[in-house]
Amino acid sequence: MNKNKEWVEQLSNSSHIGILVVDEKRNNLFVNSHLCEMFGYEKEFLLQNSAEIFHVNHTTFVKFADLAFNAVVAGTPLDIDYQLKRHDGSLFWVHISANPIKSSKEILWTLVDVTPKVLAQEEAFYQYNMLDSVINSTPDLIFYKDYLNKDGQYIGCNDAFASFVGKSKESIVGHTDIELFGQEVGNFFRTKDKEMLAQNKTVVNEEWVDYPNGDKILLSTSKTPFHNHNNDAIGVLGISRDITAMYHSNENMKKLNERMELALLGNNDGIWDWNLITNEVYYSPRWKEMLGYEDDELLNEFSTWEERVHPEDIDMVLKAVHENIDGKSEYVDVYHRLKHKNTHWVWIHDRSKTVYDDKGLAIRMIGTHTDVSHEKAIQLKYAQQAQIIEQTHDCVITTDMEGIIESINHGAELLLEYKADEIIGQHIATIHLEEDYELLAKHIEILKRDGEHNTEIRLVKKSGQVVDTDLSLSLLKDEKGKATGMVGYSQDITSRKKAENELKEQHKYLQSIINGVDDPIMVIREDYSVELMNNSLKESMKDIDIADPESPKCYEISHHRSTPCDGFKHPCPLRDVLATKKHTTAIHNHNTIDGDNRYIELSASPLFDKEKNCIGIIELARDITAHLEIQSELSKQKNILDHQAHYDALTELPNRLLLNDRLKQAIEKGKRNKSKFALLFIDLDHFKEINDSLGHAVGDEVLKTVTSRLKETIRNEDTIARLGGDEFTVILEDLVQVQDASFIANKILQVLSKSMNVNDEILYVSSSIGISIYPNDGVSSQNLLKFADSAMYKAKDEGRNNFQYYDSIMTKLAFERVIMETSLRTALKEEQFVVYYQPQVDGRTDKLIGMEALVRWQHPTMGLVPPNKFIPLAESTGLIVQLDRVVMKIAMTQVAKWYKEGLNPGILAMNLAVKQFQQKDFIEMFKNLMREAGCRAEWIELEVTEGQIMTHPEEAIKILTQISDLGVELAVDDFGTGYSSLAYLKRLPIDKLKIDQAFVKDLPDDEEDAGITKAVIALAKSLNLKIIAEGVETKEQKDFIVENGCENIQGYYYSKPVPQNEMQIILLNGIRI
Repeated sequence: MNKNKEWVEQLSNSSHIGILVVDEKRNNLFVNSHLCEMFGYEKEFLLQNSAEIFHVNHTTFVKFADLAFNAVVAGTPLDIDYQLKRHDGSLFWVHISANPIKSSKEILWTLVDVTPKVLAQEEAFYQYNMLDSVINSTPDLIFYKDYLNKDGQYIGCNDAFASFVGKSKESIVGHTDIELFGQEVGNFFRTKDKEMLAQNKTVVNEEWVDYPNGDKILLSTSKTPFHNHNNDAIGVLGISRDITAMYHSNENMKKLNERMELALLGNNDGIWDWNLITNEVYYSPRWKEMLGYEDDELLNEFSTWEERVHPEDIDMVLKAVHENIDGKSEYVDVYHRLKHKNTHWVWIHDRSKTVYDDKGLAIRMIGTHTDVSHEKAIQLKYAQQAQIIEQTHDCVITTDMEGIIESINHGAELLLEYKADEIIGQHIATIHLEEDYELLAKHIEILKRDGEHNTEIRLVKKSGQVVDTDLSLSLLKDEKGKATGMVGYSQDITSRKKAENELKEQHKYLQSIINGVDDPIMVIREDYSVELMNNSLKESMKDIDIADPESPKCYEISHHRSTPCDGFKHPCPLRDVLATKKHTTAIHNHNTIDGDNRYIELSASPLFDKEKNCIGIIELARDITAHLEIQSELSKQKNILDHQAHYDALTELPNRLLLNDRLKQAIEKGKRNKSKFALLFIDLDHFKEINDSLGHAVGDEVLKTVTSRLKETIRNEDTIARLGGDEFTVILEDLVQVQDASFIANKILQVLSKSMNVNDEILYVSSSIGISIYPNDGVSSQNLLKFADSAMYKAKDEGRNNFQYYDSIMTKLAFERVIMETSLRTALKEEQFVVYYQPQVDGRTDKLIGMEALVRWQHPTMGLVPPNKFIPLAESTGLIVQLDRVVMKIAMTQVAKWYKEGLNPGILAMNLAVKQFQQKDFIEMFKNLMREAGCRAEWIELEVTEGQIMTHPEEAIKILTQISDLGVELAVDDFGTGYSSLAYLKRLPIDKLKIDQAFVKDLPDDEEDAGITKAVIALAKSLNLKIIAEGVETKEQKDFIVENGCENIQGYYYSKPVPQNEMQIILLNGIRI
């Protein structure tokens, strides 16, 4: 087996052959890589399975296995094409060879993919069968002969050829023409074959052939050479058609055509002759002449007729022709249209018949075409007239000269409710009222005298209902002009009569309506005559001189003049409406006898007739003097309101609304002129402190002074606006250079920083200015204003009393600020804030005396966020109030827990934001927090900054006193950095001062900081206040402070702020330096 494996493995190097070794149980023992690729399986998988996986199903596997193993056992090698299945389910053909491996019961299989070969064989077989079917289905005689090796022997033919010769295909193949048809005919065919082969091209011959049985046949034969690989003509492919019958038919037709043409010459008809075998058509000269052509202008082809027949007629004609060819009709007799040379349509009467040969085969069709256009036009005219009469809704009745009804149309049946057979033969009096008989006779008498007559008369329906009709009577005459009857056209006018009566009633009703209108109303025609007026106008006419009282003129009535209105004071609305056909108004100014000046509004609407022609106007006159007076007053009020809506009430400057409009105008001007402009956003520094300390009246005077100074600083064409509060904007148009805006900004800073004397108070006000430039920074008013605002805040951050140009970084910072604010709100909601604790230590003993609670933000993605990143934002957004309370709750709860556990955390110092002072519920909230946390007042110290206290000192003193009354200690944080006075300091209920780290960091080397520190310590002691220093980081700093009388220390020298768990360790183990 090992030698066999080695041999197989060597053989497997033939990469295009799949190799498989199976044992007697049909298990796979060896497969090469090409076999794996061929079937799409891994080698390990194939070796674990039998060959059944290659087969379509189990049945085919068993069948094939039995066949293969039986052959091998019998010593017969298996060599077969077989269809197998790949791993992906697709089927393909392989050539399989199986041989037993000597000295074992194993079998070696080799497999080669032969799918393309098998498919090609199947396609070739399909093509051969299809071609053989096509050849044998044609009625033509098809044959092919070999002239290279077999001297003209037939090598094949179709069924039609075999039938024609009267022999089977087997009796024809292998024989020559002489053997099949005799010496004479055979030699004739061979001669023609060799002539064609010599020319080496297709030749078509009509050949009379005399067969041995005496038949003489005319064959139309097309012979084509077929070639070998050297392109030598080696044989003949022939296609023959027996045209003997067609030949005789053509001869008969020629004679028949000659006779027909002679017969039709006097009939002026065109003839045509259609050869159904060759599809040729003969058209006589008269046929072409009917369509406006000379004989040589049209081809004798079927398409000549087909291209000219009317599209609506062709299907009908062809159907009749094919039915006749199929023997379903004896003749074709149809009417259709053909297009004349000058494009009009000629009506043709087509009569034709099919001609058959003696075998019943349709071989031609011959016919005549007669021009019946004149008759068709007359028929069409009469048909249209009859159709019109029949379809008209009017009643049409004909009678003889005695009045006996001869016909009625459908309209008469509908009107009179009689069917035709019910009324025809009756006298016309049947449908008239008896009381109208005498009138009817009079109408008939007039008709006979004048030949026509129109009147109105009543008719009686079958039901007895009477209808009003408009009757038109005419005489019917024969071709000699003799009256043979009467025709009456009656139109039902019952509805019209009713409408006329109703219209009269409506006229009365409308007249009563317009009579109820106090204002004069009149309908005026094109010639200024008044057709209709109301009583209000009629009353005013009593004392007026009217030239024609039956047709008064509008200007006579309204203006007591003899000519139409004109001029500026009295424009004529009639002329305007006639010209425009639209409603118009005009105002006339009149002076009354009393000397009053009155304004009359004339409202004129067009009056149209049925054809939409403007034939006059409907005019309403109204005294609008009082209305105009009210309108004038409202206009004044509107101007006042408009001014209030667009201007600031205090400064009389444009407000935000008008500023936006001015900005849009400046942008449009900038686009148009490709110019620049600057927008300055001005905010007064610390203006709120003026309002809070000196009152809003003083603040208002400051704003007026600022407005006055701004007006003096800028050009008249520039715009100053007040947005509200202490915010102003300036639009500087037509900038030459961007830097020009800085000149104006500097001037504004200078003039505003000068002292102001307001109510005997000398005040100083500075400002911060932000500048955005169009179009550099933005092209919309919203963005320019937003960017200038951002630049203004940048100026404030730079220390106020300066200006800053906008840049894109400000937008980024503003965007980050919005994101941070959103995150801050989320953090409060999701409790992301934690409290760190920094120990406060007695510097003499290094013992813990308390701790300060400091907030940190545990952000889910940014990690631990330091307070300087979010505390300022919390203060500016007001979220500091909620944040303070969160920190207080966490810290107080934790300290109370430590006390409960027997630890001694000392005093808990917590920062208190100034905004808490403004919360009415703060004191109550703080007491509730202490109660809920279980934290005593004596454990708590609240720190407030010096600057916060001095912002609202009186309010601060009040709140801090309430806190002190609770037993809570109060400390002033960052002492020495603000500007508090000793007077306020004495009044504050504070217990401790905290020396700011700004004075500590350079101790003991900085003499100035050392002096300030000593002074603060001395001040605290003189006021009997406790004192603590923060920011202590070195031993030298700590020793200096202790030596100078401040024992309490806070800073990194002892510990940085730590989380609750680390603070607990400090409480347990003490401070370690």
